[in-house]
Amino acid sequence: MYETPVYLAGCDLCDKGHIRLAAYLREMQKAACLDLNNFDLTPELLHEMGIAFILSKTSLVVEKTNLPSAELTLKTYPRQTTGASFMRDFVFSQNGEVVARATTRWGILNLNTRRLVRPSELPRPIPGESELWVGFEPPRLAAAKSENAALLGCVTVPRCMTDANAHLNNAAYLDLCLNVDADLAFSEMHIEYRKEVKEGEQLAIYKSENDDGSYLLYGEKTETGELSFLVELHP
Repeated sequence: MYETPVYLAGCDLCDKGHIRLAAYLREMQKAACLDLNNFDLTPELLHEMGIAFILSKTSLVVEKTNLPSAELTLKTYPRQTTGASFMRDFVFSQNGEVVARATTRWGILNLNTRRLVRPSELPRPIPGESELWVGFEPPRLAAAKSENAALLGCVTVPRCMTDANAHLNNAAYLDLCLNVDADLAFSEMHIEYRKEVKEGEQLAIYKSENDDGSYLLYGEKTETGELSFLVELHP
């Protein structure tokens, strides 16, 4: 378990003052990296070995959607590994009260073959927790775009949103597509990462609404039509 204080303010907030979902994701990303550093599993070391962690799914449930800027405590727990993927849980709290819960699913990619490899390829195992801390698993989202999906617009990946591999940062996908509804306080979010996007590539963002008030966002590469990611949001 790794614990760290986080303070969300300024650009981490929407116009109405509540915390952006992408701000939670950025803090989760930083905490996960710091925790892995404690096990000497830094991105630099893995890159030298020709492998890298890749994120495939993220689910986030916000318990207090109208929380203003505040100092929170973030705890993250890697789960015990039983297969080819890793699960990591996150809990944001304030004064002992849970503010948001999240979980993520990871894989290990061979950078040369672009194929997933098993955890045994790591130089050392990651100690994991056996308890399910967040109380839910990432759902499987329907990849087929709905017939009523409307095009919101096209966006080009800028350098400021990329990671060390010049790919769109996992936490920045939401920044690209949520400006349309930035003032909504979302209570639940699920995202699946299907195809990496590089700096300078263009994505077409589509939106379809569900009967229960939730909706789906799809990001397609404009050059190939490939699905890069899909997001399910619940206001």
